[in-house]
Order: sequence, then structure tokens, then C-alpha cells
Amino acid sequence: MPRHPLIQRIADVLDLEPDSRAIEYVGQWISWEQVGTLAQRIAGLSAGAEVGMLLRNRPGHVAAFLGVLLGGGTVAVINPSRGDERTKADIARLQLGLIVGERDDLTALVTPGIPTVAISGPADHVDVSGQPGAEPGPSTGVAVRMLTSGTTGPPKRIDLTYDMLARSVMGSEPDRAPAPTELRRGVAIVNSPLVHIGGVFRVLQCIAEARPFVLLERFELNAWVEAVRTHRPRAVSLVPAALRTVLHSDVSPADLDSVRAVTCGTAPLSADDADAFTDKYGIPVLTSYAATEFGAAWRAGPFPTISGTGEPNEAASAGPIRALSSGW
Repeated sequence: MPRHPLIQRIADVLDLEPDSRAIEYVGQWISWEQVGTLAQRIAGLSAGAEVGMLLRNRPGHVAAFLGVLLGGGTVAVINPSRGDERTKADIARLQLGLIVGERDDLTALVTPGIPTVAISGPADHVDVSGQPGAEPGPSTGVAVRMLTSGTTGPPKRIDLTYDMLARSVMGSEPDRAPAPTELRRGVAIVNSPLVHIGGVFRVLQCIAEARPFVLLERFELNAWVEAVRTHRPRAVSLVPAALRTVLHSDVSPADLDSVRAVTCGTAPLSADDADAFTDKYGIPVLTSYAATEFGAAWRAGPFPTISGTGEPNEAASAGPIRALSSGW
């Protein structure tokens, strides 16, 4: 039986240029080979089953996440930052045969006796505790059971299928999408948390496009600006609070001179803040709207392009709403 196009794309990209740089984390680059080795180890342990993951924005977690998908399994996303008691109750409700996470998180949050895989180091070591009890059940086609943001009530899990994610990051016909033949030259910046749909989407988009990326554990102004200065991305993504942090900082327009657009979502952004950011930096702010339930994001128009003088060109605007197919 042929692999699902998303699984095949992950495998193809991990094998494309194994010695090349894949993920930069706190100034250290991890190679595609390192990511792939850990991913293959997790794929073997998870065996196509549903696996709970206490996800944090760290390279080993990215590799483990990809590993569960490589094995055709399902990632049940668990947020270790929601508070110990809530997270313990969440794990108990899930009744999973295997939990993956940092050793400290596993010790604090997982009941003894539940098989675990502890990830340590950037992306090069795992420690298996107990006999993994994850056994594949009937194929559901679900790649990720994703937590909602909780905007409209307590966070709940939404099933994101392999088909949904493949169309989001590979196009409307993923089974016909040609695999990359070389790595992208540009480097993306991922600061969205993996426990939210934005983080999952951006990581999978980087993988699908064979694009190396900087992984920030969270948005921190100095680290973010340093990444932008160093790698000069053409587009970046900021939540409204982060955008306001940049706006009211001493970050100069020269620091962001490579950036042509900022995507901003997850919470309301005032028109005054968006306009002030554009006035200060000459960069349009594209407000996006997303929902975990449908595994996609939309950006509300207009769609200005930037002229040679740095001014928005409204004549090139189009449509009131468009689906986002690329984050950078």
C-alpha cells in the first residue's frame, strides 16, 4: 500500500540532504540527518498508534512529532504548560499507551507505569521507560488530535487528518505535488507554539518545502530580532502582543529591512496598531484568521504589494478574503 503523500514528503525531505542544516535552536544547528534519525526511532516505537506528546518548541520534539507521522500514527497534543493538575487529568482521560516528552515533564505529569519516551539533547537521544503499549488500531486517517485555543470555551481536541494537513502544506492535489529536489535557500523563523495549530502548520510547511528554520521556544524580542537580522526572511508571523512589543521597542527599520509582510493573528489586532507598525517600518500587516476545527487560515484583504519606495500599492490589491497557502 503506497504511503500517504504527506508521509512520503516528510521522508523525502529528511533524506534530501542529510548533512545540511535543518533547525537552528539557541544558536546551534541540527542537521536533517539528526532530525531523521530520531524521527525514525520514534516511528518504530509508536508503530502507527496514537501517541500523546507533551510538546514544547524544541528540535527533539519536532523530530518526534515527525516520527509519529512517519509511522502513520496519530499525535495527541498535550500542553504541558496548562498547569500540573489540568495536564494530569488530560492525560488520564486520553488513556494512551505511550507518552513522549521532556524527562522533567514526564516525571511531573505522567502516572508511573505508563510507558514513556524521554527526549533529551537537541535531537539525538531518547530514553524509553517501560514497554511501549502503543498498538495500532483501525486506521482513522487522523494525523493530529489538536487542542483548540480555548477562545470560545475550554480547549478541546479536533481531529486533523493527513489529507487536511497535506492540502494545507502541499496544495490542493498533494498526490501530484512534485517532491523538492533541493533545500530552499531561505531560512524561516518559527515562534508559534507546537501545541497550537499555527506552530504545527508552520513546521509542516517548512518540512514540505524543504526549508530550514530557526525554532524559538517562545517569542522573545532580542532572539527574534537577531534571527531576522541574521537570516533576512521576507515574511514573518507575529501574534498581536508580539507585534506591539516590536512596535514599542527600539528595533529600527534597518533591522527589519528584509521583511516584506507580517502576518498577524490568533487575537484581535487594532487598526491603529497595524497602521502604526506599517508607518514605522514600511511593512504591511496582514491580519489572518484561523480555526483549529478546519485546519486552515484566512487572511482578510486588501492585499497590498510593496512598491520600490516601500509604499503599499493598493492598485495591486485583490479580493476581500484569501486562504493562506504559504507563510513566507
